[in-house]
Amino acid sequence: MKIISFIERGQREVIEKILRHCGLWEEEAARAPPEQEQALRE
Repeated sequence: MKIISFIERGQREVIEKILRHCGLWEEEAARAPPEQEQALRE
């Protein structure tokens, strides 16, 4: 086995493309804005 490439920090697009191709990409759940989020906790 030999290294053919490196993926560095800040290359989110490259990482996303590879993980999508492998079927491993998961979308982040949407969050409420901070003021609404705090109100929901009370």
